[in-house]
Amino acid sequence: MSQAKKNKKRKQKANSEITHASQQDTPLQPEEISEKIVQIVGHEFSGPLPPPGVLKAYDEIVLGAAERIITMAESQAKHRREMEKQLLQSDITLAKRGQWIAGILSFLIIFLIGFSIFKGDQVTAGILSGTTLLGVASLFIKRKFFQPESKDNN
Repeated sequence: MSQAKKNKKRKQKANSEITHASQQDTPLQPEEISEKIVQIVGHEFSGPLPPPGVLKAYDEIVLGAAERIITMAESQAKHRREMEKQLLQSDITLAKRGQWIAGILSFLIIFLIGFSIFKGDQVTAGILSGTTLLGVASLFIKRKFFQPESKDNN
């Protein structure tokens, strides 16, 4: 006999015992109940919108609820896109600012090196040239070998 048929017979037996007991005035005794069947049903979904059947059920309970849920999901998506756009724009602004500052500092150091050479102070010119060259080279090496992980992996 298959498991489904056994379960069906158990349910019928339990129902008949409960029906039989409910027809009597005496309550069921623990030894009279052979088995209790419990079924728990859960639904899970991911994403901004629930499945269409759930939306329909919400709309039957509260008129217009499905439309409100869809509008809420649309506004949340719009907000997320705006925030991502602002984040991208701030990253671009920050990068541009860093490039401007680096360019100004580079020209200032080149001017100081030239001025030191003009005044005859080769030691100062050598120190400025060497440290600047090491700093720039270390930035390129760091960028090449130690790239941060992309934000998509988080």
